[in-house]
Amino acid sequence: MKDGKIPNPMTIHPISGYDKEIYVKPTLKNPNIIVGDFTYIADSNSDK
Repeated sequence: MKDGKIPNPMTIHPISGYDKEIYVKPTLKNPNIIVGDFTYIADSNSDK
């Protein structure tokens, strides 16, 4: 927690202005797929 702020797990892009990291949970549409609130994917390869 930075500055006492709690991150919102339903925000797709948790870092404003940085689109290479997303929280997975808000992108899922299938109720049979279960992930944690703060499961994330980060793409460091920006060439693709």
